[in-house]
Amino acid sequence: IAIWIQLLEAGECSLDDTEFYLVTNQRVNSGIASILMRPANERDKKALVKAIRAALKGPPESWSASAAVVSAMPDAKLILFLDRITVATSPYGGEDGSLAHFATRLNLPEKIARPVMEDLRGWVGTIVQQHLLARVKASNTETTLPTFIGVEDFREQLTRVKGRHFDDRLTLRAAEDILVDAREKDSARSERFVRQLQIIDFDKDDVENLVDAITDFLRSKDERTRLAVANGVTKKDYQRYKTELIDHWKIKRRSAIRAGLTSEAHTGQEVLDRCLEFRPKLADQDVSEGYLSRGTYHDLANSTHSGVGWHPRFSELLGDKQA
Repeated sequence: IAIWIQLLEAGECSLDDTEFYLVTNQRVNSGIASILMRPANERDKKALVKAIRAALKGPPESWSASAAVVSAMPDAKLILFLDRITVATSPYGGEDGSLAHFATRLNLPEKIARPVMEDLRGWVGTIVQQHLLARVKASNTETTLPTFIGVEDFREQLTRVKGRHFDDRLTLRAAEDILVDAREKDSARSERFVRQLQIIDFDKDDVENLVDAITDFLRSKDERTRLAVANGVTKKDYQRYKTELIDHWKIKRRSAIRAGLTSEAHTGQEVLDRCLEFRPKLADQDVSEGYLSRGTYHDLANSTHSGVGWHPRFSELLGDKQA
């Protein structure tokens, strides 16, 4: 608790967006921890503060410095802090059903919940141990080890662990299973990526080409959100995926421009065709559905920051501001 208070006071985290967990594999029947096991709105906060103040009187020398940190926090602020603390017991089974609770929070299928939780426990334990050792070594005061396990780091580890136990974690929904609302399609017609397609006459021969592109854009957006929530695909995974798409676009764009095709629109169509055929891996796994890569390309073309476009002079024609 003293370490957490020090981090709060140093501005490394805030009470508004941080939850604190004390985890033990022992039964807790009484004392301060038993009060913290109750939901925050059911705790006797005055009794909790009183119990903590009593425990701080005459502490052993080994943790007197920590006791001083906790003692210095005013009651009102201490109550707010304690409201953010949860005690979790027996997380790998037991009467309280904690395994099922954590598995649900992490969107883990029942068949892999236990091995994934065991792997995560080992990984978290290693990181925490490294950090604690770094803290007590006076010669290592400038350690670069993180104070916290970052959310993205945890999600990446969760993705890796799930991959070891659940091979089909990136099975995408079939295109026809992702319903696209007609109003969403109509709204998307004003998007930048649509103008990108129009300036290369993408819909000149068949207006359905544009409808298909809009549908891919919306399906891809929907599926990327689902994969992040249900399958633990991280922002870093998506960033690597997008980087690979952009690198491929650069190669195909240079090749098409050098080819000296009959018109700039034709050049843009060639770049688009070669890109929409490309299916890089996502999170080191093959992507089974083409709409994901096609839609992500349209998403990139929808942004002025990505630098992706089809027409050789797309930036000029779209009126982008020059840096």
